[in-house]
Amino acid sequence: MEKFNETLISADIIDFSKDIDKLRFLTRYQNCPRVINENVAAHSFFVAAFILKLKDYYEFDLEQALKTALIHDMPEAFISDVPHSIKVRNKDLADALEKIEHTVLVEHLSEEAAELVDSMNS
Repeated sequence: MEKFNETLISADIIDFSKDIDKLRFLTRYQNCPRVINENVAAHSFFVAAFILKLKDYYEFDLEQALKTALIHDMPEAFISDVPHSIKVRNKDLADALEKIEHTVLVEHLSEEAAELVDSMNS
């Protein structure tokens, strides 16, 4: 766990806590029917929880998967959310957003964090 704190998240604890706290207040934008609005932080929690259960069925690096789940939407604290269906219909926009997300992750977390999310996107 020491490596996680030293390399994955380069920001100091105060800046990091302020950055991730923004995710509680960002609504995940979906343009499909839903019962309630979900914030980005709740979404990341549920992704991580499902990964814990998927480990019962599949063989994968759990630590890497959990790290990725918890940080995959962190750039939205700085650039907001774009619905998945819009990204699917516009490859140029999706590619541009991936580049911007990479830059935000490097600036606010680390190169390792950006590489984890990049590997998920490829």
